[in-house]
Amino acid sequence: MQKKVFLDKFGATDAVHGKQVVGVLCEKLITPTGEVLFEPVEINDTLVGGTQMMALKMLGLEHADTDDKIRKIKVTNFDSDPYFTQATVFPNPVDGSIASLDKTLFGFSLGIDGAHTSTVKAVSRYDKGYKVESTLPLVEVAIALDDPVTYLKTYAMRCEKMIDGKRYAQYFIKKFNYVAVTSQDVSGSQLTDYPELFLKDARIDVETVVELDLVVDPIDGRGWFQRTSNAMDRYFNAVILWLGNKCKVKVNIDGVQTQLDEYRNIIASNRTHRRDLPIERGGKITSYSYLLYFI
Repeated sequence: MQKKVFLDKFGATDAVHGKQVVGVLCEKLITPTGEVLFEPVEINDTLVGGTQMMALKMLGLEHADTDDKIRKIKVTNFDSDPYFTQATVFPNPVDGSIASLDKTLFGFSLGIDGAHTSTVKAVSRYDKGYKVESTLPLVEVAIALDDPVTYLKTYAMRCEKMIDGKRYAQYFIKKFNYVAVTSQDVSGSQLTDYPELFLKDARIDVETVVELDLVVDPIDGRGWFQRTSNAMDRYFNAVILWLGNKCKVKVNIDGVQTQLDEYRNIIASNRTHRRDLPIERGGKITSYSYLLYFI
């Protein structure tokens, strides 16, 4: 049985014309007969840093740091956390390798601080959106077993750390596998071209949906859980989406400084909490769909 997760939305009642842009995390179950079932789980929230960036980008003012009319708040970058800046190896971007200052939505992390026992914690929308100590390194391997050329095709935020006298390579973010953008009415029906010619009811609400495909592999989280607890009892209860600038960093591979793709200036844009969900599913890849609604 293939399992997926997607975000549906809810908002004001029909008596109110405004809509609230939030999401409800649902688990999608496909039965052996092909029937699709949805089970609502928890609420997704856009964090203040992501909201601010989307608004400024829409106005073309994302980089207007000297405009005294723009009241930009500062949001802590994931890669400025001491865990990374004080790591054994965590390189800065190669000079000139950031081709665009515009941040892009590029990846996700899994967290283990979204719930306590059976109680799902509320998301603090004003928060930076993460705690390094409860954000899983999706890959953690002894440095001798590390393969940065291969891992950085799928993961990001690589650092080298000394832990209990041993040197490890850790990767904290996994890149999205697939992104789709669909404009539809609130029933989920895709809009035709020039919808104003076909939609006559002024009360029909429309939305644009960004679908992100999050793939969780059997390897994800295994090294960290194996070192700290039990590799077969892996779970997560939070999902974090990340915005950042694509760049190049230098990685030492067999004594040669090699430039590889990475991301820096990373902020959390969205976060969702849910009850514990196992990562290990009998060695099978698990696919989740994370939908962002723009109404």
